[in-house]
Amino acid sequence: MLLEVRNVTKWYGSKKKIALDNISFSLDRGKIVGLVGENGAGKTTLLKLIAGFVQPSTGEILIEGRKAGLLTRKFVAFLPDTIMFEKWMRVSDAIEFFKDFYDDFDVSKAHDLVGKLKINPKEKIHQLSRGNIEKLSISLLFSRDTKLYLLDEPLAYVDPVSRDFIFEMILQNISEEKSIIISTNIISEIEHIFDEVIFLNHGKILYYGSTEKIREQEGLSVNQFLKEVLKNENA
Repeated sequence: MLLEVRNVTKWYGSKKKIALDNISFSLDRGKIVGLVGENGAGKTTLLKLIAGFVQPSTGEILIEGRKAGLLTRKFVAFLPDTIMFEKWMRVSDAIEFFKDFYDDFDVSKAHDLVGKLKINPKEKIHQLSRGNIEKLSISLLFSRDTKLYLLDEPLAYVDPVSRDFIFEMILQNISEEKSIIISTNIISEIEHIFDEVIFLNHGKILYYGSTEKIREQEGLSVNQFLKEVLKNENA
């Protein structure tokens, strides 16, 4: 199993704020998973835990059988929802930074993806639009050859035409050995690429399962089904 989340709870400030409440699930290889839920549901916290940047308050997370942390980061590529570049950097500097920092980084692939997205390598990053910064970030993420890719709200500022290219990029980077978890609020536009979906609400998992099963057995889109789940939860 690529990823195991076992009875994980995460709180902040002497248990006054519970971000995740005793959640468990496992993820096999070769999957694209949607991580959905309203703002504050715990999506970002979960991705940071899996990436090994924070530790659970209770429970454990295993990646390739190892406890998530410094030693598992070589198996995980994480794209946060914040800008991760220094203001002085040019696009080419960001590519060089990733090359120096990650042994699994493919420089030629990065230049190819950046070129296809029409981003000038000589341009200063602080002069790029937020959408182009996201496209650059996604290009660098998928220029790594690793096991698990985590994307936190990657499409919020990307124009519709570029989204199609990014969907293609995601699909091209999935394989029998790799999985991708995408946190998003834009469910209707991206659900067609999801194999599975995790629905978080107030730190709990309301649903985790196959999107194909939702469509075949419920006769609903993923977005419609999750609205029904939430309606029943609040009834």
